[in-house]
Amino acid sequence: MGKISGTSSNSVVEYTWSLLNPRIEIFKDEALFFAEVNAKTDLFSITRDVEGSVKVTYDEKKNLIVVAVDKADIILDVDLFGKNILLGEIDIAKYFSKNFTYEGIKPFNNEIDFTLPNTKNKKIKVMTKQYELLLLENMIKLNAEFIFNQVID
Repeated sequence: MGKISGTSSNSVVEYTWSLLNPRIEIFKDEALFFAEVNAKTDLFSITRDVEGSVKVTYDEKKNLIVVAVDKADIILDVDLFGKNILLGEIDIAKYFSKNFTYEGIKPFNNEIDFTLPNTKNKKIKVMTKQYELLLLENMIKLNAEFIFNQVID
């Protein structure tokens, strides 16, 4: 994923932050984003957990399973000199503007040449009738039902 970090400030302090251990975990019926954010100044260093939502969809026209970090906000605050100081809020999801994509299940070719036992050739057209995207523990499952029709020349 590369390094994701930034610099920010408020009326009290300037700090740098870095995203640590970003990962997407898939559970039954949902996918979540997890990471830690470390913020540093000359005076302190803090680390906070980040949890966000992930959207998993199937683009039938492009035949792609799309995994996108949808929302992952973190509020950074620190206790200094007996006061709670709000450093700021970071929208981590905006740093994942490019979605993760994986090829789907459509056949490479919408027509199949099929040789019969009598050596005659037939063309079969393959179309997707319906599909179902499922999230299971550590798995994305895409079921599809195909329709096969003979092409009449």
